[in-house]
Amino acid sequence: GLLTLPRVGSISVLSLEPAQLADSVRALYARLFATSDVTVLLYRRVTVFGEVKKPGVLYLDPMSTIRDAVASAEGATEFADISHVNRIRGDVRERLDNWATVGALTQPLRSGDAIEVDRESWVRRNVSSLLGALGILASIAVALSR
Repeated sequence: GLLTLPRVGSISVLSLEPAQLADSVRALYARLFATSDVTVLLYRRVTVFGEVKKPGVLYLDPMSTIRDAVASAEGATEFADISHVNRIRGDVRERLDNWATVGALTQPLRSGDAIEVDRESWVRRNVSSLLGALGILASIAVALSR
């Protein structure tokens, strides 16, 4: 709610629209510079965690989607279950099974959202090893029964 600017101090931004904020900042810097071209960009503060390569708090463009957030966290790890991603908005945890589809591009994030990429289950990651072990056990059982 408080924006601190170098050389001019702090201003409250809670009740200001982007255009008003730009005007306020421009007026403050007009005292220091002959020309003060100000552009105000509002970013979304989103937390990405779970099975991503660089979990943390990200500041994203207002039109960013969950795909953008995961990509900004340098993508999913090798243990991620990319078919299961959760969006936490306030107290509501929503499982998003189609987050990587084109339709998900129409759902922009909000400031305060948290994105959790689930971990793939141990069984799913090791299905081939389990099948191999079962095959060996079956072979031993057949050999012992003769």
